[in-house]
Amino acid sequence: MKRTALHIVFIYTSVFLMMAAQCSEQNKNLANRKSVAALKLKNSFESDSLAEQTKIAFEERAIQKLYDFADYVNICSEKKLEKTFRDQSAEMITGLFLNDSVAINSIFINKNKDQILSPGNFVESLSGSKYNSLIIKISDVETVEHLHLTPDGLYIGRLNFNLQTSGITDNDTLSICNSRITVKIIAARLHKNFGTDERYIWNVFLGDMDEIKSDAGEVLQ
Repeated sequence: MKRTALHIVFIYTSVFLMMAAQCSEQNKNLANRKSVAALKLKNSFESDSLAEQTKIAFEERAIQKLYDFADYVNICSEKKLEKTFRDQSAEMITGLFLNDSVAINSIFINKNKDQILSPGNFVESLSGSKYNSLIIKISDVETVEHLHLTPDGLYIGRLNFNLQTSGITDNDTLSICNSRITVKIIAARLHKNFGTDERYIWNVFLGDMDEIKSDAGEVLQ
């Protein structure tokens, strides 16, 4: 009987060790596959062109940058916050766009004031806003044009989304914008320095942003 009990313990111990070894090997294989996938994705960021998987990843990143845009505008426009935080948010806003030649419609933040602003002028208008703060909400984002290569070497796509902007005053909350918006997304290969190493790395940015209007010139909501 004692021998049988010892035999059972030995079997359970053996099975446990075998399962542990198998799990360890599976985890190792999974880690290796993840490392290979990460390396492939990293290499694609430095390649001369974008693979289909990378384009999909960039489109998802562009959508995230769109939500980041709303968050940074909300912070930058909040006049009760310290100037340091607001200035940092302003830098983050301009960094979301390809360059300062991008055109942004000011109707998003200034009701009945349809002007085209550069990212730099856009953040300046936030500081000079008559509202104590702005609340921007983005929803129903859809990719209406996937990233595709253009003759100038850029990958261009387009997102459409719903945008609601409210202005907060001392006494009221006013609706500024409630429209369907379109924004260009741009994947560009830019020069980066990594210490003494120089590389050209792909990244995705936001581009021109405007209201979507019907053929009759009416704003879509």
